Amino acid sequence: MRARVYQPRPVEEIPLYRGVGEAWHTLKYQQDNMLVATRTTNVPGVVGRLRQIIELTDHQAAAIGQTIERHITEGRQAFRATPYYLRLMAANPFAPEYNGQAVEGIDPIFLQAVPTPADFHFPDAGHHGAMAEESRSIGAVYQRYWDRVAFFVANNESCPVRCKHCQRGNSLDAAKDISNRDIELGLAYIRDNPNIEEVLVTGGDALNAGSRLGYVLEQLSRIDHIETLRIATRLPVTLPMGVTDQVLDTIVQKSGEKTVYFVTHANHPHEITEEFAAAAYRITSRGFRLRNQTVLLRHVNDDPATLTQLFKGLFNAGVDPYYLFQCHNESGISHLITPLQQGQLLMRLVQGTRGTTLPKFRMNAAGGAGKVNCEPSGVGEELSDLEVLGGSQRVLHGWDSRIHHRVEELGAATSAQFKASVSAMRAFGWDDYRPCVILRDRGDKVTNLGGLKKLERLLEEKRQKERATKLGFQEPHITNPATEWVH
Repeated sequence: MRARVYQPRPVEEIPLYRGVGEAWHTLKYQQDNMLVATRTTNVPGVVGRLRQIIELTDHQAAAIGQTIERHITEGRQAFRATPYYLRLMAANPFAPEYNGQAVEGIDPIFLQAVPTPADFHFPDAGHHGAMAEESRSIGAVYQRYWDRVAFFVANNESCPVRCKHCQRGNSLDAAKDISNRDIELGLAYIRDNPNIEEVLVTGGDALNAGSRLGYVLEQLSRIDHIETLRIATRLPVTLPMGVTDQVLDTIVQKSGEKTVYFVTHANHPHEITEEFAAAAYRITSRGFRLRNQTVLLRHVNDDPATLTQLFKGLFNAGVDPYYLFQCHNESGISHLITPLQQGQLLMRLVQGTRGTTLPKFRMNAAGGAGKVNCEPSGVGEELSDLEVLGGSQRVLHGWDSRIHHRVEELGAATSAQFKASVSAMRAFGWDDYRPCVILRDRGDKVTNLGGLKKLERLLEEKRQKERATKLGFQEPHITNPATEWVH
């Protein structure tokens, strides 16, 4: 509970929420006042309410509205966010100020939650359902690894925020109904497979699955070969009021003697708030472990200072930074994906921080290849489970010894699409918009790799003082206690 936390704008400074008072802190207010855009929604009304939270020009508001409409027309979940999460944004996300200090770039919460025209600029890039889970699913259960399964207890409508980078944004959208029959079929499959030792209870958001969560946990607790239950939730980040004593008591009561731990998902230091820390404490004070999985996102957290602050903030709030994931190559998010080499360089740059705050760098490879180790070995090898073919192509050595050829972590486009996207997004107000995509008509050239050279220069700095300063630390003074300490 001693974490350094982000202090967002006072609620009273946000026109839409003035006069809310103590109701702001209640789960009911947050649920009743979510901004949601669906087929039955008045989209201009939603955008109008958004404009009472953040500053948008007429052009920006119109572009966001058109993007939401197109998502709805194409059958996707378009936009959903809680008042709590929307408050984390700067008043002007295109010229953000935090505590009176101007910062370059676009607000990182805005980029994760609010649809923008870039969602549709690279129509042929990425995969629709990159995880390929349907090919290895039965009922509500998906199995990739021999000793564990994912159990989907709710679709994405259970999530308080529609995260733009969601790995199941296309596979568990509103059109996907998880029926009671799916639940029972999944339970039957688990009962009949004694090799399954761990169940990831997920969705959607497992903590928002209502009574179904308790039922599934109770049934799993009666299966002897199940040892561990892992509960996936982003509620501490997006709706910490939803981490209630009631739902935690249900988990304690229904999980029996099984080992239970939680996994949440924070991507930026601005998500580490007093409310987040309090929700994390409610979880860990009951004896549950709480781990975090961060997705590396371009323009959101792809620099060493941001990642260092995030990982330390998580740890100090009682959350273990467990994974840093390469963003999966899903359709509609190519502008948010970083080159794989960038993640490797970042992991090298943050090595000077405490080991307890450092996650593992992994790729959840497209096509169901599973988690692939992307970390530099530190002994002169460039990659651990990957081989570079050139450009953005890789050979992946999967967990099951299968080899996956010609895998690309970036989206592909034409030069015309790339130029049009840059022009449109700069007109939208995103001045430093620099997507990394593969240009098919330019010999698979990858755009905007200048950031890699900057990170490489940082790595060349040998002195501890220079390195620490670049990471935003106080200037260190390293002493030798055996020779310099006077006592």
